[in-house]
Amino acid sequence: MTKEGKKDRMMNIAQTLLKFSLPLILSGILQQLYNWADAFIVGNVEGERALAAVGTTTTDWYSVFGCV
Repeated sequence: MTKEGKKDRMMNIAQTLLKFSLPLILSGILQQLYNWADAFIVGNVEGERALAAVGTTTTDWYSVFGCV
């Protein structure tokens, strides 16, 4: 295989990985923004105990429904 062929193949792989990973990265950012907003609202409206409950159950919630 020539150098140009290898370079084209590597660029194709990089583009495919980027196309695959970009939605995952964006969904992670949106999920984090939701968590921050939720913590801000619950923390200011309900107080520390409610915020602790949200923080404790968020990981379990995403673990269960992330597999679905």
